[in-house]
Amino acid sequence: MIYCRFKFAIKLIVVVSVFGSTTMNAQAVFTKGKPPSFKIKQTIKIQEAILPKLDYGKIIEEDRDDELNNEPFRFGHIHEVNYSLGNSGEWTTLADGNRIWRLKIYAPSAQTINLNYKKYDIPPGGQLYIYSDSKKDVLGPFTYQNEKENGEFATGFTEGEYCTVEYFEPHDKEGESYIQISGVVHGYRSIRSEVSEMLKVFQDSGACNNDVNCTIGNGWEDQIKSVGLIMTSNNSRFCTGALINNTGDDCRSYFLSANHCFANDNVGDVLNDIFMFNYNSSTPACPGTPTTDGPTNQTVQGATVVAKSVVSDFCLLELTNNPLDFYDVYYSGWDRRDIASAGASGIHHPRGDVKKISFENANLVSGSFGGGGTNTHWQVPDWDEGTTEPGSSGSPLFDMTDQRIIGQLHGGGAACNGTGNNGSPDYYGKISHSWDQNSTVITQQLESWLDPINTGVLVMDGNDCSVPLMPVAAINLTTGSTFTFCGSDNISFEDVSSGTPTSWSWSFSGAGVSPTSSSLENPTVSVSLSGTLTATLTVTNAQGSDMVTNSYPVTINNCVQNTYCVSPAVAIPDNNSAGLSSTITVPATTNLLDVDIDINVPHTWVGDLVITVEHGGVTATILDRPGSPASSNGCNQDDIIAVFDDEGTAIAETMCNATGSAISGIVIPNDPLSVFDGMNPTGLWTLTIFDNVVADIGTLDSWCIITTSEVNSEPCPYNQLTHMNGLQEVETGVVDYESADWINTTLPTVIESTAKVNYVATQYIELNGEFEIKAGAEFEAFIDGCNNGSGGNN
Repeated sequence: MIYCRFKFAIKLIVVVSVFGSTTMNAQAVFTKGKPPSFKIKQTIKIQEAILPKLDYGKIIEEDRDDELNNEPFRFGHIHEVNYSLGNSGEWTTLADGNRIWRLKIYAPSAQTINLNYKKYDIPPGGQLYIYSDSKKDVLGPFTYQNEKENGEFATGFTEGEYCTVEYFEPHDKEGESYIQISGVVHGYRSIRSEVSEMLKVFQDSGACNNDVNCTIGNGWEDQIKSVGLIMTSNNSRFCTGALINNTGDDCRSYFLSANHCFANDNVGDVLNDIFMFNYNSSTPACPGTPTTDGPTNQTVQGATVVAKSVVSDFCLLELTNNPLDFYDVYYSGWDRRDIASAGASGIHHPRGDVKKISFENANLVSGSFGGGGTNTHWQVPDWDEGTTEPGSSGSPLFDMTDQRIIGQLHGGGAACNGTGNNGSPDYYGKISHSWDQNSTVITQQLESWLDPINTGVLVMDGNDCSVPLMPVAAINLTTGSTFTFCGSDNISFEDVSSGTPTSWSWSFSGAGVSPTSSSLENPTVSVSLSGTLTATLTVTNAQGSDMVTNSYPVTINNCVQNTYCVSPAVAIPDNNSAGLSSTITVPATTNLLDVDIDINVPHTWVGDLVITVEHGGVTATILDRPGSPASSNGCNQDDIIAVFDDEGTAIAETMCNATGSAISGIVIPNDPLSVFDGMNPTGLWTLTIFDNVVADIGTLDSWCIITTSEVNSEPCPYNQLTHMNGLQEVETGVVDYESADWINTTLPTVIESTAKVNYVATQYIELNGEFEIKAGAEFEAFIDGCNNGSGGNN
């Protein structure tokens, strides 16, 4: 067989939203923002908590029973624990007086770990992080602004069987923090990765399902955006639900799901559950198995139970926070008329998989389910496209014509039979019955909540919340966070205000900040001095204005950046597993604070390429067939001219520019280069490029290592010190000699007893004269860098 591949002139546009954490709110984007321990060379002790192994035979048996009993779909086992700042982990006091607490949690063979907190109460300045052992998954920082009224909290997934919890405590807030982890969810199904085990979530739903991004989902884009995956039962089980509009049309975050998903919860309970939006695959299966997992970073944590009833199996919740603007959600409309729809659509997360869409072309049938009453449910006779499965519970049923919610999934026998469904029906609790037929008590009906202004309307359209509301100013969640930079550096602020502002007024002060004001939505400032950076944001729209002020302690270290390059200009072997390797030898220097890789690779069809960097036995795959598996052949464009930087502005793996270089600019590598942080960069670095597919060739023209290291702070080996302006003797008292340039004299210097002299030079001091200190005198010298006579610092 002859294999042929043709390059077509098709413009591929990839839109990517990048955020550094899986939290319920957006974070400000700070350059080189990482958990404090990632940047500290000081040895930090860490205690390990080891959890029991799971009995997978018992787990599988329990899950089969759950499926028969219509229980929410379980993905993780909860280990009840009591880990707090006082009884677990290790505290380490840093050189600046601040403290770090860390605890490593080991859940043997876990696919994922997520945590529940019985108590979460921290002061301004405190920061909580959770990260995987590989440091690929970093959640946080979480701050005092994440606190809930009931004191509970929850954090999302990290991948793998280890996770580390790290808390940063400012020195002036010692003893004011209370963090108690009450549950570790040992995820035995994977929501994050493609796994071959039977216990999985992504790709686990039946082969007859259609992804929402299939063409069959065209025209349902708004309704699709309203549907979310729920991690319920202390974040160990999956259900589905949807944001639903109300007659106030005010974007209040009501979320409709099934009562049986919240069977153990009462009206008024403030839940710790996590609600995930836009968990959709970018490579849809129509039907079949998608090859790309969906994003898991668009979440809201926490909700209050507003109303519920067993009879029509509905549960209405109000999310603790509105989904952020960048989630681009939709609040679906509803129809409370008891009229059988001619056809319907169901949108759901079967088995917790990426979002699917199903269609019924026949008329719905009024009926009952579960023995709770008569005409309480809509029956879907037989899905014509797709199906539902465990995990779909609570998902909305939409009428085919007006695309309004008419019910939520209670149960049924529908399932896949190969690439078709099994012909069994499903049953959805009716909106018409849940409206006011279950009870006259408002906590058992929808009417009081979805028609708060008593309009009496029978139908309500959806709302994308694009009409501005009164703005509420918000910069980010990192008030009081400490940011450490190597010399002058930039901080990029992101406005996360609600209410769709139309204008922004920023003011900045402290830490040598420049500029001190901006009218941009997301400005960038530079800081050059250690100190406190204060940022004030005023947001305005036609409805009014709001203001918020945050403070950010900044530390500027004395660092040096070096670049080491080679230009091999060597052809990359085509379709060769050995690849091409090139080396750079870095001379002796201090340990790394940061490393970036600059690459110039002219090559057609860059989707063929895998690029790795190795040093000291540590390897990072910085590029892995970009554009794949979104396209089975990868990105079909040409050339890589880019700097791979963990703090880049775009993800290299998903880039495929149709004009200029396919991958260009400052880009985020596939594996983080932070794996080299803290290492001694001295010695051999190896870049290897593999071309994995026949045809399309190129060369490695050049590549560079850009290292950032802290300047050696050891005292300079001066045995003399000189001063300016000809003074030979210094009398008692304090005398300061300062120069923005340099200090130079050939005159001898004598310091009398009890005198104190400060010599300050920001560049260097030239020594020629003699220097003498008499008994009892005090002497201080503040010198940046050491001069070896050649005019340069070393």
